[in-house]
Amino acid sequence: MFEYQEEDSPSALGLSFGQRIEMNKTNFELASEVCIECPVMLTCLWSSTEDERTWTVRGGEIPLRFLSELKTYEQIQAYQFAVRAGPLCQRGHPMPPDGGRCKTCKRERQTEWQRNQRARKRAEGVS
Repeated sequence: MFEYQEEDSPSALGLSFGQRIEMNKTNFELASEVCIECPVMLTCLWSSTEDERTWTVRGGEIPLRFLSELKTYEQIQAYQFAVRAGPLCQRGHPMPPDGGRCKTCKRERQTEWQRNQRARKRAEGVS
């Protein structure tokens, strides 16, 4: 529970990348809870080496190796979500499946154009 489990670790054999990340995440949350009650928590952290902080929970802190893999996992998840959602316009709105312009941006530009037209008409009527 305190050690980072790589893909070739015995307890992680046969797990996908996502399953292994979730298993490590759960283990580290439990380990951090144990660390909070430990009387030597700070000593454990302060006396640990860089290598120990990279691969194991020390003083309730998650291993650095896990944090880098978690970031990669989150980037993969975001990419897969974007692919499932389909293409986005430059402002981040979903594009219509048949192509063409983004409906949200088109509506906003049309509203802005109408607002400008009304302002011009009022200005012409006042002058």
